[in-house]
Amino acid sequence: MRLDNIAILRRMRRGWLACLSMLLCWGGSASAAPTRRHVLIISIDGFSHTKLVDRSIKLVQLRRLAARGVLGAGISTFPSVTWTAHTTMLTGSLPRRHGVVGNRFFDRIKNSDRTAWGLKRASLVATPTLFDVAARHGLVTAAIHWPGSQLDSAITHNIPYQTDWPALTKGSTRGFLETLRRAGIDVGGLARDHSSERVVKMDRVVAQIARFTVRTYKPAVMAVHFDSPDVVAHDLGPDSPKVAEALVAVDGLIGELLETYRAAGLLASTDVFVVSDHGFLPVTSVFDIDKFLHTHGLIDAYGPFADEFSRGPVYTVRNGHATFLYILDKKRAPLLRAKVIEVLGRVPQIDRVLRPSQYSTLGLPMPRENARIGDLIVLAKPHTSFGRVKGKGFVRRSSSGGHHGYLPTHPAMWTAFVCAGPSIKRLVEPVRFRLVDLAPTVLELLGLAFTTPIDGRTDRHIVRPASRRIAGPLAVNAR
Repeated sequence: MRLDNIAILRRMRRGWLACLSMLLCWGGSASAAPTRRHVLIISIDGFSHTKLVDRSIKLVQLRRLAARGVLGAGISTFPSVTWTAHTTMLTGSLPRRHGVVGNRFFDRIKNSDRTAWGLKRASLVATPTLFDVAARHGLVTAAIHWPGSQLDSAITHNIPYQTDWPALTKGSTRGFLETLRRAGIDVGGLARDHSSERVVKMDRVVAQIARFTVRTYKPAVMAVHFDSPDVVAHDLGPDSPKVAEALVAVDGLIGELLETYRAAGLLASTDVFVVSDHGFLPVTSVFDIDKFLHTHGLIDAYGPFADEFSRGPVYTVRNGHATFLYILDKKRAPLLRAKVIEVLGRVPQIDRVLRPSQYSTLGLPMPRENARIGDLIVLAKPHTSFGRVKGKGFVRRSSSGGHHGYLPTHPAMWTAFVCAGPSIKRLVEPVRFRLVDLAPTVLELLGLAFTTPIDGRTDRHIVRPASRRIAGPLAVNAR
């Protein structure tokens, strides 16, 4: 009996020594010891690389993160728009594979126009996301205000990016909004008027929800989306001082969120990725492609209102600098296609007309593979956007406002990219990071991987080898 007790005590002593060794390895105290790896993905909509490297913008938290890890430019997708890019981030795939070809599109099968935010995740995204992989391994996950996550059952605690209250409540994890309301968070602030004045307040609500989620659920993976820089840049132009103010405000919210991770004992085990979906170009002119095609007999019914789609035999759907053209009259399709290319080729505001033979190099599916992609894609010149022009003529000048959707290789479309954490290298030189590599890189840090084909890969230039991953708290300064 005495020998059994001694053996038990020895085993207990070995267990306590192992726990102490783990704590010392992570550099934390017993009360703050992390139990597993964590990843925080923060997307700042419309945050361009030019703003990140502009030292006149006081991005205190992001620069501290960059000093501990990596700073660089992110390379988006085509078209460089919100739902396409955010889907690429989570799937590690390009639109040809995941199927989200734009924020808006015409569905030939449904014979109607659609919006990406109007579809549930299962109908919108054709490939697995990193949340699907995490769910299969029993990890707790969260997505706060993330585009394309409507009714996504793979996310443990989910609030999709919606400003319409019925869609927000329907698309969120059941009971989550009510839990947040009982905690004193004004969740109604997520679905108010989506204006540049109010969207900064909406970001504050997003941050409150994210902080509550960290304290309460300690998710292994959390994705958070802030929207104010994008909305302000659309309204006032990317060079407006209000854009810098919105970025500084988001920077402060990030500091508060990282402080919550620290207080919860998770920061030393958390890798942080700050990304964006696209950059911005200032708009100096607007071209009315529908009115132009209408005068050439290619559109029968011309809608004079800004958000009204015009119908047949050619149908247009705008995605920023890119407009998808659908040939609805299949019998005359070759003739109509040739005429579109001919008449638009003489327009100074048009950069180029992309044919399906060029789609694969841009990561897009062919029309025969995806019912949502246009038969042609018209790309406007960098400082021109598509829109309605009242009165005579097809072009009007624009003295304010900004847009995106242009080719991701254009420097103005480069996005901000910052990452730091125990699994991330500390690099002095800036990097180029492809958004398509985000999901496989995150899964690598969690010891997981996709089991289906993807287009991205783990970016081993920024990731420490597993044997050399270190721990230690990130520097934060909540404001």
